[in-house]
Amino acid sequence: MLVYEIPHFQPVYFENHASSLLSPSFIDSYITSEQAAGCYSRGYTPDELERIIGPFISSPLGLVPKPHSNKFRLIQDLSYPRNNPSVSSVNAGINISEFPKIWGSFNSTAKLILTLPPGCVAATFDVSAAYRITPIRPSQQNSLCVCWRGRVYVDQPLMFGLSSSAGVFGSIADMLVAIYGRADFNLIHKWVDDFLVIHLPHQSWSETEFIALTAFCGVPWSIEKLHKFATVQCYIGFDWNLDRKSVAIPAEKLTKIQELVNSWLKPGARFSLVETNSMHGKLVHISCIFPIIRPLLRALSTFASIFQSPRAKLLLPPVSSKTSHGLLASYNFCRTRSLSVLSTPWI
Repeated sequence: MLVYEIPHFQPVYFENHASSLLSPSFIDSYITSEQAAGCYSRGYTPDELERIIGPFISSPLGLVPKPHSNKFRLIQDLSYPRNNPSVSSVNAGINISEFPKIWGSFNSTAKLILTLPPGCVAATFDVSAAYRITPIRPSQQNSLCVCWRGRVYVDQPLMFGLSSSAGVFGSIADMLVAIYGRADFNLIHKWVDDFLVIHLPHQSWSETEFIALTAFCGVPWSIEKLHKFATVQCYIGFDWNLDRKSVAIPAEKLTKIQELVNSWLKPGARFSLVETNSMHGKLVHISCIFPIIRPLLRALSTFASIFQSPRAKLLLPPVSSKTSHGLLASYNFCRTRSLSVLSTPWI
């Protein structure tokens, strides 16, 4: 894997983000679990590690509280520092074009469903811990270190936050699709580690046989996340109905989106850049089914562009503004649509 090449003769340390102090014990436990799984090296003193692998980079750690929970998510900030002409981040040194991948997008999945004959069913299969089971070339690991309590740990497999991770695992996923194609499991779409597999009427293979084909060589298919053959299957966040050749937002997700948009419309509500980008991403996602809201999303992007600090919480513009108008229109459009209307077949 080609990642960042260190242009320095000395190690590069970045202090961990202030959020790492929200729960130091969580990070302690995380490091212990990653070591037990064979993902993190043992802890080294900086001088000791430099003698072994030469100059290295330690990207900062941070914690993000999980919504509606007292738990945290660890962030390994491989995009830090930003806009620093003297020292670039690990991600800044990665050329994403060198990691091409093929994804089963909304449009390609729609085209596939429309071509299917009557009597088809679909299942979804998930690779367990896809990133964390994919090793990184040892010569690249000096770019992927973390420092905690004075000790440096080398992160040895792919991780979330590394801009090339999706492409690296994508090449493995492409290989799996090719293997299954040679074995006459022909109709497969994938999104990272989530595989949508179509079972044609004349075929007789089972979910167990699909898993067994590559499990013998070490592919860890998740039994817990397996969704068995059915005429309605959830993939990339949508319910696809093979009989009706239709698509819908799952009812529970639609309700949550309605509630979220409604919270943005409350007078005096303030939102951070992270919350703004999250809302924009959710609306972009549902615009696959609600294309009428796409012209309204630009105003939300404009709102995101006025933030000068990621920690700031800004007041949403008045209802008369394009941003609020776009949110209101999105909410009203979603609110008035039942699941049956959302499931209208494509033309």
